[in-house]
Amino acid sequence: MTLSPRALLIAGLFAAMALPAAAQPTPAQADAVRANCRSDFLSNCEGVPRGGPEALNCLRTNSAKLSADCQKAVAAIPK
Repeated sequence: MTLSPRALLIAGLFAAMALPAAAQPTPAQADAVRANCRSDFLSNCEGVPRGGPEALNCLRTNSAKLSADCQKAVAAIPK
């Protein structure tokens, strides 16, 4: 049996909806990143909007350059 393109699209949409959403930091985790990563963020993520997934992704991308406390705060947030 061959599925039509429309049926494949619908099946793909349902499959995508079944995937878990990206983990969001808890308020405590976000506070730890704010407290420990300010200078790291300013040094490594210029031009990246603050406080969102892009900021966290930038910190993760630059993990090797971060201070030990910032690395710990970022690592505590599940991917």
